[in-house]
Amino acid sequence: MMNKIKARSVIKFLHLKGNNIHQIHDKMKAVYGHESPSYYTVVRWKRNFQSGHMPLTDEPRAGRPSIKDDQGEKRGGCYPRRQKINHGKSDGGDWTKLRNCMEDYS
Repeated sequence: MMNKIKARSVIKFLHLKGNNIHQIHDKMKAVYGHESPSYYTVVRWKRNFQSGHMPLTDEPRAGRPSIKDDQGEKRGGCYPRRQKINHGKSDGGDWTKLRNCMEDYS
């Protein structure tokens, strides 16, 4: 798959040149082959550009952002990766880690 910003840039350029959805998709398929975006991606971005929404980047989303663990892999929230929460055990170590992590976000 080609870079999202690059694909959107090409769609925007071809849109501004007056190409319709089919022409844009066909031209991108001819140039980029299997790395070109799907037809429905071209439809969605062509409609965005037609409605006057011109930024190429994604809009910020609501909710907690994902974070990266020590190995650089994305994970969501505060739960330790591949580690069970210590349900009902006396030491409460995992609960303490979870509480401390959540306090960092509040």
